[in-house]
Amino acid sequence: PPIESGKIADQNEEHKTASSYGFTTVAVDESMCEDYGRCCHKMLWPVFHSSAPPAELWLEEKYPEDDDSSHYNEEKLWNSYIGINQQFADVVRDVYKEGDIIWIHTYKLLLLPSMLRLLLPDAAIGFFLHIPFPSTEFYRMLTYREDMLKGMLGSTFIAFQTYNYARHFFSACSRIMGLESNPRGVDFYGHFTHVGILPTGIDPHKFHGMCKAKTVQRRLSELQTEFKGKIVFLGVSSVLAHEGLIQKFLAFEELLNQRPELANRVVLIQICNLSYRSETGLLARLHQLVVRINSRHANIIGKPSGPLYLITRRKYGRKKGSETRTDDTVSDSIVYLDIDRSLDKILPLANSDSFLQSGPNSVMIYSGSGNSPIATTSARTFAETQTPSSLKADSDMELCALLSFADVYISCSIRAGMNITPFQYAACRSAVGGTATLILSEFAGVAHSLGGGALLANPWDTDGLAKQFIQAISLGFEERRQLHININSYVNTHTAARWMRKLVTRLKSAQKELSQQAYLRLIEANEVKTAFEATKSRLLIFDYESVLVAPQSLGDLAAPDLKILALLEALCKDEFNIVVIVSCRPRHVLEEWFVRVKGLVLAAECGAFVRWPGEPDWRPTIVPSFPRTSSFFSSQDQYPSVDPIELQSESSESEVNSLDWHSVILPLFEYYRERTPGSIVEVGETNVAWYYHDADEEHGLWQANNILVSLHDFCSRLPIVILSETKAVRVRIPEVSKAQMLMHILRHLSETKRDPDLILTMSCGEDKSDDDMFTLLEPKDASTRLKNKIVKKQKEKKPHGNKAVTSVGEKKQRQIINEVKETPLPVALPRYLFTCLVGVRMTTARGYVPSIAEAVDLLVKVANCDVHENGEKLSEK
Repeated sequence: PPIESGKIADQNEEHKTASSYGFTTVAVDESMCEDYGRCCHKMLWPVFHSSAPPAELWLEEKYPEDDDSSHYNEEKLWNSYIGINQQFADVVRDVYKEGDIIWIHTYKLLLLPSMLRLLLPDAAIGFFLHIPFPSTEFYRMLTYREDMLKGMLGSTFIAFQTYNYARHFFSACSRIMGLESNPRGVDFYGHFTHVGILPTGIDPHKFHGMCKAKTVQRRLSELQTEFKGKIVFLGVSSVLAHEGLIQKFLAFEELLNQRPELANRVVLIQICNLSYRSETGLLARLHQLVVRINSRHANIIGKPSGPLYLITRRKYGRKKGSETRTDDTVSDSIVYLDIDRSLDKILPLANSDSFLQSGPNSVMIYSGSGNSPIATTSARTFAETQTPSSLKADSDMELCALLSFADVYISCSIRAGMNITPFQYAACRSAVGGTATLILSEFAGVAHSLGGGALLANPWDTDGLAKQFIQAISLGFEERRQLHININSYVNTHTAARWMRKLVTRLKSAQKELSQQAYLRLIEANEVKTAFEATKSRLLIFDYESVLVAPQSLGDLAAPDLKILALLEALCKDEFNIVVIVSCRPRHVLEEWFVRVKGLVLAAECGAFVRWPGEPDWRPTIVPSFPRTSSFFSSQDQYPSVDPIELQSESSESEVNSLDWHSVILPLFEYYRERTPGSIVEVGETNVAWYYHDADEEHGLWQANNILVSLHDFCSRLPIVILSETKAVRVRIPEVSKAQMLMHILRHLSETKRDPDLILTMSCGEDKSDDDMFTLLEPKDASTRLKNKIVKKQKEKKPHGNKAVTSVGEKKQRQIINEVKETPLPVALPRYLFTCLVGVRMTTARGYVPSIAEAVDLLVKVANCDVHENGEKLSEK
């Protein structure tokens, strides 16, 4: 934990101790440390464990009177979180040496990877999240959700405890930030963050050695004497709601209600680790349950007197009498039993002719014949006097003895990362020659690792969990032995040392792969502007959607606003500029959008048609194979829905080859449009697109994959190219490509004697032919190198990640593009070349601009004018 800089003596002492072990300390301001703790435990911890953060984060409750200006609000807590993460980053930067490995742990330092990436761009940074990563439905509750994702994505390698947590992380990156991912990791602004599944383990040999210690053996002997003839269930948990303690106690009570004869045969010992995170309200409720269960099922003869024991132990605290971080109202190593504060039960005292009556806050002890109490004491004090001496857990040795002794270990976590106590239990039982029997919650991370050797239960199903108690008792020796073998095999194989080695190995491998890749260079506005000022003939080619505006499904929603129109007017006003806007939309849509911009070159349907300024007609860059009138379809009136399976089974190969491709593709797209709310189909002359921008993210993605599978299986014989774009699937004829479009534009410029000195292309990289256009402008040796780079990366992607599925049309397109590339350029290579991607993915482009907003800002600076949001040009310089 951070050291509070205000406590100089403690700081110096801990600094000396840390230095002796080769550690470096981080000193932070005391008030910042306090807010940082609240941010971690009140804001982040609940959400990461699939609960809503407490409402008090949004309430303005004042600090102590000496700081009237401060408030306990969310923004202040978050600023402290940022501050401490930054102080860790500064310290790491100061001690870092080239070749060092940086390994960051858990949710308290989520921002640190990205901070270090800025300070140490080439460092190997690993991040391991010990707790769960929540589903997107919970994660999106956080106000600063994007900041935390960006922080984590600064890592070279991120490891999670289970596949589910990694899946939730991928979903959050996709749903919240719109990032592309594959099973290997996430693309984030030119930096590929690798993701892996590496559950933690323990050192079983350490526990084997501890179990042989005299202290443990003596304690084990005491426990065997104290609980002779009993079946002992054991649980070790923190006092937190997600640990499922209430559910565990209720299930145990249900067991005793159903099988009252077991009250004298079974014992549940629950050890509660107290820390600064402990929920005191929950602890009080647990006390009430313990008393209720024991008062109903107490054994009035001999000791112990009840079947349920709750032991509290401090897990965290400061040394040498310094101020503890634990709630001071809770004492160490206390057993609470036989005290019912809510029912006013009268209970006999074990081995005594006296009896007691418990009230809300006290216990009154009566003699067997008297009507007045002979003593009055607190419930907690009375509990201490009734505690069996062997039930303690205030040291690792005593806990080890309990783990070795218990017949069954039970964990009922509602949500947890990887609780390693079951591993420790299995190791301890092996050391004393016993068998380990586990009852685990289905929702616990450890269930993914030990599920093959454990009894799994839903903690919310009280009756079902009670049945698992009975099942654990009823197991025969051979069944116990086989379960123990399965558990022990995993524990002995997946050790902490193996976990560490694998994490470091994966981190080094990811770092090596990243170091071999050429990172995209950030294109700066000043660099482009300087080149502009040095040239007199410039060709500017921009994708419209995903470069100037955000992509939309409906064309009306993607229409340019006044700011974009004013920017294009400013660029076209410069007589040295040839400005080309490229869109996948039909011709008539572009005509309506840009009618007011004079001098603008329009390229419709991904460059299939180009209209030059002053010309009324469009020029095809290829001969359209299947002319169609473009339109939108929002109903099935024109193209009835057809089941793609029936379409496939009823059509022979000769029939398919003779079909107009529209008549095959449209029924398939309409079939999925009807079954995907929020999706639409757009039909052009050379392409048909199915958009799902307005559909549910995961459902739309799932349906898109289904379309791709159907297209690949059924339509691979058609002369079409299949493209998987962001929230869209597009089918078009193979003759259309941006390389063809570029050659058409360059030929026209050559004919008009306007060879460009500067070419600036800005694309989103959705279309695979973007890379063909980029390489077409490169010198031959450079284009070959870039081609090898992009092909190598594409081979690693899954089918949905490929931008074109191999088909007859794909092969034909590659043949056409290869012929285009073999054709000499009609103009000389420009003096300045900027091939720029908006957003980042693997590409042959020379550089990138991070976002649409920054792309527009770059063009505003290059255009030498300030454009207001309403489209008004404020000034021209």
